[in-house]
Amino acid sequence: MVRNFMQERNLQKPKEVWLQNIHEILDTSHEEVGNNEKIFSIDREDYKHRMIDCFLLIWQAGENDEFIITSNGFGIFEGVTGNMFGAFPFQYAFHSFYVISPKLVLVLCPSSFRKEIGTDHLYKFFGGKRSIFENVPHPAAIPKYVGTVNASRSKSNNEHNHSKFDPTDIFSLHARAFEKTLKSMGIEKQWNDTFTFPFVKLDSATVHLVNFILLNEVKPDLILTFLSRPYLYKTIVKYHKKVGVQQDFSNLKKNLFIELNRTHKDNLHLRKNIPTGQKYSWNVRETNSES
Repeated sequence: MVRNFMQERNLQKPKEVWLQNIHEILDTSHEEVGNNEKIFSIDREDYKHRMIDCFLLIWQAGENDEFIITSNGFGIFEGVTGNMFGAFPFQYAFHSFYVISPKLVLVLCPSSFRKEIGTDHLYKFFGGKRSIFENVPHPAAIPKYVGTVNASRSKSNNEHNHSKFDPTDIFSLHARAFEKTLKSMGIEKQWNDTFTFPFVKLDSATVHLVNFILLNEVKPDLILTFLSRPYLYKTIVKYHKKVGVQQDFSNLKKNLFIELNRTHKDNLHLRKNIPTGQKYSWNVRETNSES
């Protein structure tokens, strides 16, 4: 499929497919990405899946925890991988992670994880395979629709969107069904609708689980971004105790231990050089910022 696409678009390397996809996605309106044939078909379908069937969560690390940022971790997922019908490889993400800071991670997951829908049918489809994050709260964004149904506007929108609707496309059917549901409630989507996203504060065990997934997928040219050496050291120690470990961070762990031990010795040295019983008198003067 990729080779045929490269020939059709006069592309020389697979990397150029990736670059063209990015260019076209950025240069195409959100609604039209799924119909842009300059984007590789699998990536178009993936975009439509995320657009129609997924919702966004914001997970927050606690005061004493942090998410480790890895050079290849943006978009790492937890889910199911295998071969369909014994021949075709597939991946299905239960949770895709996008760490945007040491304290926040955006999480994209299928609508089955919404409380009102439930994951029973999803787990059954994948033979009982369950998400390791199923017990974490999954509150959906709270929408506020500003527009009520306007007959003339609806007619115009229907005429505009008629050519886009594909009754053979499952995502088009989902989108049409959602619009009909809104209209039955007297609501119509508008550009200035608002969505309020609640933050979910995770416990330490769950933060370490997210970090485990990120660390498990690193490449040899690993680059880590972190706030605290002690916390990174603790994270590495916990990582090596997990089942399913695929990486060896022994050297990193050793270097962190040496650095932390050196810092500890420096602190002890500073403390020993503070004279006992020493008292200081501080002169405090108020200043007028306007003068």
